[in-house]
Amino acid sequence: MWKCPRCHEHGVSVWHGCTRRSRTASAYAPTVPTPAPLPPPPPPQHQLTPSSRPTESAEIVALRKAVAALESRCTALTARFDTIDARFDSLISQQATTTSRLDTLVEAQQVVIASVTSLTERLDAVASQLERVIGLVPAQPPTPGTSSGSVYSMTTTSSVSRRPKGKLR
Repeated sequence: MWKCPRCHEHGVSVWHGCTRRSRTASAYAPTVPTPAPLPPPPPPQHQLTPSSRPTESAEIVALRKAVAALESRCTALTARFDTIDARFDSLISQQATTTSRLDTLVEAQQVVIASVTSLTERLDAVASQLERVIGLVPAQPPTPGTSSGSVYSMTTTSSVSRRPKGKLR
């Protein structure tokens, strides 16, 4: 039989709010404490059916439903985080590919710029040599045997006096 561990009242399995041992209960209490028998074990879970399950309070049922809902939300969030991680990995690899393509494009542009710079320097050298040669040759008056309206004399005269357009490097 069960008894209160505090006041040793028979028929009570837990403290029931008693403040101290009653004198009558302590008089009947044995001097050597005997271990209280264990409560009967609960039936195994697999044998419980909804109808044989002990009645649960509404709070416990509501808590079980809330826990189940939270577990499903946690599972959904974990799956979503896994999807986001996979997308981040994909974006990182795409960014690495884009970076390598941009690096290749920058290198190609630098080669083009170097080629244009070299060509500009060569053209500057040719233009300065042409100016020096033109400065050394005296201007000759047209000869009386050629007409002043010929195409050759017009192109020669115009090409000699014409300067290159724009600023060369």
